[in-house]
Amino acid sequence: MLLSKPRGLDELDRWKATEFRQFFLYTDKIVLKGLLRRELYLALNVAIGIMVNPRLLQQHRQYAHELLVYFVKEGNNLY
Repeated sequence: MLLSKPRGLDELDRWKATEFRQFFLYTDKIVLKGLLRRELYLALNVAIGIMVNPRLLQQHRQYAHELLVYFVKEGNNLY
């Protein structure tokens, strides 16, 4: 079985939903660790963890939203 190499961030505008899913569920934990400040890294990964679990999402939807808003606002300040 031949596995294809994931497209790079330079092709982000052409990523499909499955590529974003792969990145946020698996790859970002490796790629972004050490690149982001610890609190941004944790905010993003906790929010994603909540959103992919239906039980957690039902109970903590607002918290996941707040974490993502924090991530976007603080990430915007970095760049």
